[in-house]
Order: sequence, then C-alpha cells, then structure tokens
Amino acid sequence: AEQAAELKRLVAFQQRCAEEGLPSYQYTLGLRYLAGDGVAKDESQALQWLGLAARQGHAAAKAKLAELAGPNSAAAAPPPTAPENKKRAASAEAARPN
Repeated sequence: AEQAAELKRLVAFQQRCAEEGLPSYQYTLGLRYLAGDGVAKDESQALQWLGLAARQGHAAAKAKLAELAGPNSAAAAPPPTAPENKKRAASAEAARPN
C-alpha cells in the first residue's frame, strides 16, 4: 500500500511538471501512458505527451514516436495536440525565464 501511494505521488508530480511544459516529464508521462505504469494505459494520451516533448526537441521522444510510427512511416510526425495541453505548454514556455 505504501508503494502504491508513493507511485501515485510520483505520477502526480510528473503530471504537474509535464503540464508546465517540461519536455523530460512529458516524455516520461508519455511512456507511462504507453505502458499503463501508474496510470491507465492510453495510447492517445501517450502520443499526445510524446508529441509535446518531441516538439520541444526531446530526442528520445522523437525516437519513440518514430518507433511507434513503424518502419513504413517516412515522416514520424508528432500527433496533433489537444488545444488544452498546447495552451498549457505555451503558457509555461512564456513564463519560463530565458
């Protein structure tokens, strides 16, 4: 039970960081949704988070999207982003010091 509570806290922290636009956390959250690790398995959510990370230049997210797209996809472009998450990422980016 204690381990489950710790995982829940960790996922909540990662979710907040991902929502703030931090690409490494967006990538991690994407992997969690792919595997159903600490969250309900959801490929759509996984692709959304991986796409956000990839758009910010996260190399591992780009590689994972290319892998998921398969060898027949010449351009493993990140999937479209939900407006809500796009707005959050833009707000976090604007608030981040240069």
